[in-house]
Amino acid sequence: MTNQDLLEKAKQRTGMSQGAIAKALGIRQPSLSQWNGGNAELSDETYIKLAELAGLDPAEVILEKHMRKAGPAAAAVWAKAKRGLEALKGGIAKMRIMPIMLNISWTLTALTTLLILVLVHQEQRQNHANPTA
Repeated sequence: MTNQDLLEKAKQRTGMSQGAIAKALGIRQPSLSQWNGGNAELSDETYIKLAELAGLDPAEVILEKHMRKAGPAAAAVWAKAKRGLEALKGGIAKMRIMPIMLNISWTLTALTTLLILVLVHQEQRQNHANPTA
């Protein structure tokens, strides 16, 4: 999902203007405009708030952000983390837990973040151990 798609989804879901969304995110409207145009970056915390306004899973939005910004090796790690999250969600769905339980909780976000950090750390260790690869 592009920056523009994410912002548009948040605007549609909330009925808020871009200025009102910027205020809800705790940032200035020009900063949001620069980000929307690809000329600036937002913090992960701001992405989480924006994902929530858009009604999207914050973990998936963060993963997509990092996949877009990463180099080839790191992008592969982020993609692996995304597949893990999708598998985890698929497993939860198979257990027929109420749909409201499928919304990402802070616990699941924390576990996803921990998984990502472990995968990135492993990738970095491999790169340091084998710098020619």
